Parts: sequence; structure tokens; C-alpha cells
Amino acid sequence: MLISLSLSAQSKDEPWQFFVGINVIDTFPTGAPGSGDLLEEILNIDHWNIAPYPSFLVVKKYLGAGFSFGTRFSLNTINQYGDTSASDNYYNVDGIVSYNLNTLFKGERLMPFLELGGGYSIFDEQGAGYFNLGAGLELWMGENKKTALTVESFYKNIGQTYGVKHFQRSLGVAFLFGGDKDSDEDSVLNKEDECPETPDLSAFNGCPNITEDEIKRHQEIGQTIFFSTNQWDINSRNNLILEEAFNILLKYPTYLIELGGHTDSVGNSESNQVLSEKRANSVEQFLIEKGLAASKIISKGYGEQMPVESNDTIGGRTVNRRVEFKLYQ
Repeated sequence: MLISLSLSAQSKDEPWQFFVGINVIDTFPTGAPGSGDLLEEILNIDHWNIAPYPSFLVVKKYLGAGFSFGTRFSLNTINQYGDTSASDNYYNVDGIVSYNLNTLFKGERLMPFLELGGGYSIFDEQGAGYFNLGAGLELWMGENKKTALTVESFYKNIGQTYGVKHFQRSLGVAFLFGGDKDSDEDSVLNKEDECPETPDLSAFNGCPNITEDEIKRHQEIGQTIFFSTNQWDINSRNNLILEEAFNILLKYPTYLIELGGHTDSVGNSESNQVLSEKRANSVEQFLIEKGLAASKIISKGYGEQMPVESNDTIGGRTVNRRVEFKLYQ
């Protein structure tokens, strides 16, 4: 049995695993004609065909409940079938399903696993389909259990009347990737961190509260997001103001923001209601594109019903065409 090295335990937080290494092919302990009985001399390295170069590649994704699914590629040179000399190329591709038995045994460091799947192997120019069954044992080491020694062997039985039954084993290095990030590096993943941009929350007893000055500034911003008549697009002046609003909101991820769209009284009430909704939505889209979570934003249109100045003057109508900000925790 060979030993492989894995970095960290594959899980929903780091679901993708990339494995590269070497492999061994053993056709002797298979019970096939011209070979030994099943499992006979399975540890006899004289029967092993070892590829000393990188020859084994696996990509797997964790599915949940201990299951992972992936694809395996390998190649080798067969110098012997049991005690018979040869010089054949070997190629293989598999689909695999792994099950970590730690979900049953709840081990802290020692984790057994099972594997099954199917694939296609070619010895020299003769290819055949195979059913695969394997087992292994992972030993996780270190304080954070980020490194594991893994022992594994799997049996490939032919699905056709031709082909070569064989065992395959591997030695290599596995890397995990594709998991959630920890932006503030406080050991809490972003998806579980209420304040993903704020590290070390011990001084706050939770996420920090917004300051009075910043609340006041948000109110001022909400009084300066203006639009031209019958328009809802963000102009260059609004762009700069909204950049400031976004930077404040980013510091306080537990707060919700309500965007209220408003119009003057030019036109009919039905079209003004639609126009006010478009104005609120345009500001919402700007903040989302900058990186604010959509779940943190509530946008509403109030039409012409809530003017802050008289619509009888040009200046009054100008300030009534606006989007206001309100913050909630």
C-alpha cells in the first residue's frame, strides 16, 4: 500500500480538490488466468509497475454528507504482468465517488473512506471498461489538521470478457481550492462572518455600530441624489456621491439601507410612480455592482406623493426629483 499526502480536509468550505502524483499497477493478485489468487502477494513489490514520473491526476468536488465526486486520469508503462515481462503503455480515465466514513465514526484524526466508480483502461492497444472499488485511510496531522497521510488501494474489475484485471495505487500531493474566502483574515469565512471586512471583533462585542456623523452624512447624501426631468440614470455627480455612500455601507454589513425614489409633479401620477421606482432601482444597481449584497438593500418608489419643496418652482421640482437613504439595523 502506498502513502499519499493531502493538504486539509475536503469539505463544503473548501470543496474542490486537485491531486497529482505517481501510480502503481499490479496485475498479479487478481485471480485472473495466469495470475495469482485474489489478493495473493498483494504487497510483493516485484509485481508492481511503478511510474516514477507524475502520472496520476484527480479532480474532485465535495457534494455534502461525506460524499465527493470526481474524475481520475492516469498513465503507466507495464513492464510485467505478474511474472511475465512486457513493454506496454497503460492509459486510464475514471469517474469516482468517494465516501468519508468519518461521518459515521466521528474520528478526530484517523478517517477511513471508501471509493467506487467506473472507467476505461487501455493496455497497449487493448481497451476495456472497468468497475472500480477501493478503500483508504487518512491520518490528519498538525494543530489545524491541514495535512494528511493517506493510504489507498483500489481494484479494477473488467466489465467485458476481455481486458486485464488489476490493482492500482497512488502516491502524490492534493490541494484544496474554490472555498469561501476570509477577507479580513479573522479565521471566520465570509459566508459565516457578519463583518467580513472587519477583523478582530473582540473590541466591539459584535459588529461595530455606525457613528452619528456617518448617519448624518448618509442623510445629506440622500438629499443630493438628484435627477433630470423624466430621467433615472446615474450621472457623474451622483456617481461620486454614491461612491462615498458605498464606502460607508461597506464598513457596517449588519445595516440595511432603504432607497426611496421620488419625482416632482410633472406628468401623471401613474408614470411618476414608475419613474420613482426606476430611480431607486438605478441606485440599487450601482451599489450592487460595486459589491454591496442585494439582500442588504430595499428599494421603493414613492412617486410624487412626498415632495420636500413646492412643485410650483423650478428649484422645488429639482430637489423633489431625488432618491433618499434610510438606514436600519
